[in-house]
Amino acid sequence: MNISRRIGMTLMFGFCLMLGTVDAQDIKVKCMISGCTDNIKLFEYNGFFFKESLAAKKLNEGIFEFTLAKESSPRVYFIGPDNRDLKPVILGSENLVTVSGKCGKMRVAQISNSKINEQFDALKKDIGNLRSTTIKLTRKLRMEGTQEGRQKIMDEMLVLDERKVNLLDSLKEVNPFFAKTVALNTYLSYYNNQGDYKTEILYFAHEYFAFANFKEEGYNYLPWLSDAVRTYTQTLARVGLDEGSQQRILQQLVRRFPEGGKARQLALAGIIQAFQGEKNSNFLHFGELFIKENGENEPEVAANLKESIDKERSFMMGGVAPDFSQNDPEGTSISLSDLRGKVVLVDFWASWCGPCRRENPNVVRMYEKYKDKGFEILGVSLDRNKEKWLQAIDQDGLEWLHVSDLKGWQNEVAKQYGVSSVPQTFLLDAEGKIIGKNLRGQRLINKLAQLFEGTE
Repeated sequence: MNISRRIGMTLMFGFCLMLGTVDAQDIKVKCMISGCTDNIKLFEYNGFFFKESLAAKKLNEGIFEFTLAKESSPRVYFIGPDNRDLKPVILGSENLVTVSGKCGKMRVAQISNSKINEQFDALKKDIGNLRSTTIKLTRKLRMEGTQEGRQKIMDEMLVLDERKVNLLDSLKEVNPFFAKTVALNTYLSYYNNQGDYKTEILYFAHEYFAFANFKEEGYNYLPWLSDAVRTYTQTLARVGLDEGSQQRILQQLVRRFPEGGKARQLALAGIIQAFQGEKNSNFLHFGELFIKENGENEPEVAANLKESIDKERSFMMGGVAPDFSQNDPEGTSISLSDLRGKVVLVDFWASWCGPCRRENPNVVRMYEKYKDKGFEILGVSLDRNKEKWLQAIDQDGLEWLHVSDLKGWQNEVAKQYGVSSVPQTFLLDAEGKIIGKNLRGQRLINKLAQLFEGTE
């Protein structure tokens, strides 16, 4: 995916604000929620799941109440009957907030008697407009072929950059807590601010959170910090950086957060979930760091992470890929271990997968170039329709080995390898050890040239 497009898609916006002053009075939250079979609860987000913080007092049928002590800074909570049916609400600067809705549809519940939450909704729309304009201009720039046209678009981007900075600066004067949330999303265009960065990837990696000072306490209370870091990490994992570079960049980011703080926990959670979803070996490093730093205060998360880490070690670089057997189109069983002695690319794909089909011409070239030198490919299809599977093999000229159980996403090998998206690949050496993962395009070309030609 084009780096500009990927980075444009990374922009995320979540906002809250504090109005007025905080005094010593308690906060009352009155909930008029119909259709509930259970009590209403207040939840907080730990980066992985919603934890129950407080149960409501039931005043009458469909009427509930929470009483909270005021904190020094507003916080984002989530109200609902369980962790699957929640409404976010900002509490901290108003003495009474009312929530009206229906169990099963808490996402569309209404919050009243609260300027904080009203302005939260209004501001989301404004920032959403900035976001959509950024994406639109990025796409136009990518498509524009003339220098004059590109310069005009870059001038529009510069104006948009100024609007973003002015918004952030004005909010710093109005309320520092709100400015922290906006700072998470104040990413300026590469074309007008690249400085000494030679590529947009490097600019993105080091400047995406340039306006956020994560040592400030307010970041401890922004649950969407985890989402922002997760999407940032996903982008780093998908734009061609090697895993070592990804780890170094994210280690630098983590060091910007105070040790032991909630914000650092949220950031680590975002990194971990992104790398786990990408089947990236850095999941192990940051997962172990989370356990070390947060194991005592988050024992459930730590236990789940440890279990996942132990399982994922089988797929670490240098580990022997788990063996499997599945039938080819003729019904003959093929085992991965049958291919020992060759360099093997295990390619999870499907006929309906656009990115898979677009990558196939590159893989075909590599197969033709190195098949006589000991290179083999074993395609594992997540198709359900045999005819479409075979048709795609024929249309794309995929003359290597193919297997499938035609169970789609329930493919037994895909489940064994934890495949949740395609395309996904594992490159194995002659001993069956994993020496590369998710190599596509130029990265696959470079790796095979290094193996078979001794070039970098």
